[in-house]
Amino acid sequence: MRTLDGQTILALPPNSTDALVVTVQVYEGNIYLRHARLPNLDKPARLTGADSTLGVNLIKLFKMPTQVECIAIPSIEWPGRGGGLRFRGPVAAVGALASGTGLLALGGVAGAAIARRLGERPDVLSDDGRTARASRRIDDIRADYGRRAADIAYRIENSALFDAAVPTTAAFEAALVRCDAEAPALSPSELEGLATDLEISYSVAVDHAETVGFQHLPSTARDDARRAHKAAQLADGAATDGEREAAVAQVIRILSSLALYYLPAPEAARRELTDGRLG
Repeated sequence: MRTLDGQTILALPPNSTDALVVTVQVYEGNIYLRHARLPNLDKPARLTGADSTLGVNLIKLFKMPTQVECIAIPSIEWPGRGGGLRFRGPVAAVGALASGTGLLALGGVAGAAIARRLGERPDVLSDDGRTARASRRIDDIRADYGRRAADIAYRIENSALFDAAVPTTAAFEAALVRCDAEAPALSPSELEGLATDLEISYSVAVDHAETVGFQHLPSTARDDARRAHKAAQLADGAATDGEREAAVAQVIRILSSLALYYLPAPEAARRELTDGRLG
C-alpha cells in the first residue's frame, strides 16, 4: 500500500454500479484512505488502512468482492473547507468526461467502466453512436462553462477563466473554436480526439483559475473585487427584493469602477443576479 501513496483508484465491483473512489495517503507512517462512492464525491470520508495489498483493504474496509476491478485514475484534490473536488494533473488518461455529477474528468471513465460491467460495450459503438457520444462530451463542457459564466460571484473570484490573455484560458477558447469550426466534418475518431482536447484544456483552465483566484486581478483591484464577490453572494441568496437590490447595486457600482474586461459587465451582472426580478 505504501507504494500507492498519492494514487487515486476507481474500484468497480462486478455487475454493479456501486463504484468507489479511493486515494491512498501515507502520513507519519500511517496509511489513510480518502474515499467516497460515486456520484457523491463531494462528501468523502477517511479510514485507516492496513499495511497490506489494495485488494485486502477494499475487501475488509469496504466489503468489496474479491473480483473487484481497480482502475488508476488521475490524482484528485478532495474537497476541504470551502473547496470543491478538482484534479491535480492532466486528465488525458481519463478519456471521456461526464458532467451531471459535477465531477468533470471522472464521470467518463467511471461511466464507461460501469457500462462495460453491465454488459454495454461503449468501445464497439456504431459510428453514429460514437459521434453522438463525443458531441455530448463537447456539449457538457459548453454547458458547464456557461453555468460558471452565469455565476457572477464565481466569475469575480475566478476571473482568469474568462481572460483570454491567460494561456490556459486561451488554449481552452481555441479548442472551443475548433469544435465550432471543425466538428461537423470530422470522423468519429477525430471528433473523440477533439472532445478530449477540449476536456483537457478546460480542466486545466478551470484548475488554474481556481488556484490563482483573486490573485489574477491587479493588486489595486483585489479588495474591491472581494467586496463585489461578497455582495454577489448576498444578492444571490437575498430573502427580499430590497436586500437583493441593495446588494446588486453594490456589485454594479464596484464592477463599473474596476472596468476590467474579463469581469462581468455591470448590466450583465444585474440580469444574472436578479433574473428579471428587478427593473
